[in-house]
Amino acid sequence: MVGSAEAPYRLRPCEAADATAIVDLFHRSFQAPYDLEIWRWKYQRSPWARPELSVVAQLESGEIIGHFGAMLHPINLVGQPRLAAQGTDVMIDERHRRRGAFRELFEAYLEGIVAAGIPACLGFPNEHSLRGMHLAGHHVAIMEKYHLPLDSPHHARLRERVNAVPEGSRFRFEFNPHYQLDARYDAVWRSCSELESLSVWKDRDYLTWKYDSAPAPHRLFTLEFGGEIVALGVCRERENRADVLELLARDKNIHAARELLLSLADHYLGRRFEELRFVGRDPWFFAEVFADFERRPAFWGHVFVRAANRGEAFLYENPLNWTVASGDSDS
Repeated sequence: MVGSAEAPYRLRPCEAADATAIVDLFHRSFQAPYDLEIWRWKYQRSPWARPELSVVAQLESGEIIGHFGAMLHPINLVGQPRLAAQGTDVMIDERHRRRGAFRELFEAYLEGIVAAGIPACLGFPNEHSLRGMHLAGHHVAIMEKYHLPLDSPHHARLRERVNAVPEGSRFRFEFNPHYQLDARYDAVWRSCSELESLSVWKDRDYLTWKYDSAPAPHRLFTLEFGGEIVALGVCRERENRADVLELLARDKNIHAARELLLSLADHYLGRRFEELRFVGRDPWFFAEVFADFERRPAFWGHVFVRAANRGEAFLYENPLNWTVASGDSDS
């Protein structure tokens, strides 16, 4: 047993029967939607799910007062997939906070990750767990925030930049606002993976689970040439804006990515949306692609990484190696 003498608890692997109690704890901890469907999608329906690697803290009475979730998925290491664990739904009942429970939960979680042979774990902490994550992992990024108010000077500058490509050098791309994942996407991801040192492994299996089977609806868009896909975007539609969660272009072609963004902006303007948003960071690509968007710095969008093998910390915990986007987080 760990915890205080007044409220001892034990740490143990998560079980399917804990799901309802975890959902209840989430509702007490955060002001955000969460239900059994989301829990099952994260921890049971993923092709890489290992629900027993999540950890709960349970009082002698049986009440669950802490949780550290392990959402497994592959990451890309210069064109090769490796399994990683994303620490998610980290929460402690308010009555038991600031007594060392976060550290105990994290150490139990990390012990299971190391025993399972998983080389790295990621975290996208909110403001509640940010302090604890600074003690548990290496801070590799604060993601950049890009906004494009539609029918604005920023929108016009993006159009000008796309149209500035000389006519003789410009391809006639086709915009597909109703794309369904198929084998044509494979070449896009393969070309991107070889140009990224570390990123989430976004092959068809991953995108199918992450977006087609997710409880929240998403839309996929493509830019195509000769029947082949040259760029893909994934959007989540809000009341008056569209969040671009993923943006991939074949061979990380900046012009193709910009033209897809212009097509998205025109598409959503026609539907009377007000804004496109993107949150992400990498060593070079996103800053160029989103150069005409309005950049709005903010102190959120943190990314932490912890290498299970300290001998590989130089690789996984190096900020210059990572390409990340808001779609990479569990939310």
